[in-house]
Parts: sequence; structure tokens; C-alpha cells
Amino acid sequence: MAEPIRKVKRLEIPEEEIIDRDVQEVKKAISDNKTAIINGIELLSVLDEDDFLMMFKAMINHRKAITKNVFTEINKPMYEGALHNLGQMLFLLGDLNLDQLQSFAVKMNRGLAEASATKEEERTSYMGMVRALKDPEVNHSMTMLLNFLRGMGKEE
Repeated sequence: MAEPIRKVKRLEIPEEEIIDRDVQEVKKAISDNKTAIINGIELLSVLDEDDFLMMFKAMINHRKAITKNVFTEINKPMYEGALHNLGQMLFLLGDLNLDQLQSFAVKMNRGLAEASATKEEERTSYMGMVRALKDPEVNHSMTMLLNFLRGMGKEE
């Protein structure tokens, strides 16, 4: 019978080989991410030119004091209503259909541009309003406005 193994001799990799392997891995990562690294260096350069890097470093070094000061300021009674409204505003934004709102905002901007181009001395008579309803754009806008008001008035 064979003798039992009492001591396991581990394969030892020389430290130089480990270093060479790590250097090759870093070189490959640099090569694979060359564009990102160059963009990062350019970004850091721009931030350094305007002393933003020093500002960020100082903010990180003093983050506990900054956090304490910010929360002390926010907890003042004068900001209580704003913070309460901010939370409700976030919930309201979650309920809005942004696609419909964007479409509506584009139309409102167009309408505002037309309204601001109106001369101050321009007037519309009652008959002019009735004739304006024959204009397809005015009629469509009035129909949209009436449907908007109907939708607002409906009970849930």
C-alpha cells in the first residue's frame, strides 16, 4: 500500500512572474479603454484649470462638516413647507404622462409665440370670434380646450 500524503507542497509562482502578469493585464486594460482614459484625462485637465479639483478634494476632506451644515440649514422651520411640497411634487411628477405633457407643451409654446406676435391695438369682435371658429386651427384648439375643461370637471 501507498503511504498517506502528510504534507502538500504548494506550487509557488515567482513574484516577478506575478508582477509581469499584472503589468500585462493593466496594459491590455489601458489599450482596450484608450478613448475613455484620454477623455477622462481631458476632463480632469479642464476641471484642474478652473480649480474645481481642489474644490472637490476640499469638499471630500470636509464632507462630515459640510453634511452637518447642510442638514442643520435644511432643518430650519423656514424650509419645512418647501421640503413638504418637494416630496409631493415628486409624487405628482410620477403621476404625469410626460409624453402627453410634452406634446401639450409644444402646442402651448406655439400658441404663446402666436400670442406674443399679436399687436396690442388688435381687437376681435364677437362676430370675429364666430368667424374664427371656421378656421380649422382655431376650431381644433377650442375643441381641445373644451375637452380639457370637461376632463378637469369629471369626478373620479
